[in-house]
Amino acid sequence: MDNKSATSLIIAAWVLIIILSAIGTEAEADESRVYWLLGDSLSSPHDSWANQLDDDGWATINNMSQPGLTLSDSSLPRYISCNPTTQVIIWLGTNDAGSDVHPALIERTLIDHLAFLMGRGCKVVILEPLPLDQYDSVLQARAQVVIALVKKHAMKHVDVRRIKMPYSSSDTTDTLHPTTAQQSALATFMIGKLNLQ
Repeated sequence: MDNKSATSLIIAAWVLIIILSAIGTEAEADESRVYWLLGDSLSSPHDSWANQLDDDGWATINNMSQPGLTLSDSSLPRYISCNPTTQVIIWLGTNDAGSDVHPALIERTLIDHLAFLMGRGCKVVILEPLPLDQYDSVLQARAQVVIALVKKHAMKHVDVRRIKMPYSSSDTTDTLHPTTAQQSALATFMIGKLNLQ
């Protein structure tokens, strides 16, 4: 084998190493973008912000959202497991305000959820419930109680982040549920907040 052939083989080997390294880095990036989502009808539709992030390849989102779900009657699947690259997103509480659930029950469930997740080594992102400012003062007051509980308990844990979604009641299908356009705007917002760029 002459020097030219040997040099070509060495270059080819280095190119292969670089390609395999890049593939490995991409795989690691994908693994670092795994989320479990516990939400209600704001996150459950096929065109929801969460499903858009998943469909477009920004992250793997295990979307467990259910229409009508309240924080107080929600339960976390016992099979949820976390590692340093997996996080849990909770966006619940809006239905609790609408259903006039007692704040003590909401708080107890939130404490239990966070204790369970912290015990599993999970990092948690809590999205604030909606303020319901498009409804009457009674609903608004209930919503503020739930929001206050979320803020209070999010601040108690280092591994819990609280995010306020940029929500507009004017861009909805029924004064509450986001249109597809607003869902897309929420997806874009979350790409930034979750550092998915």
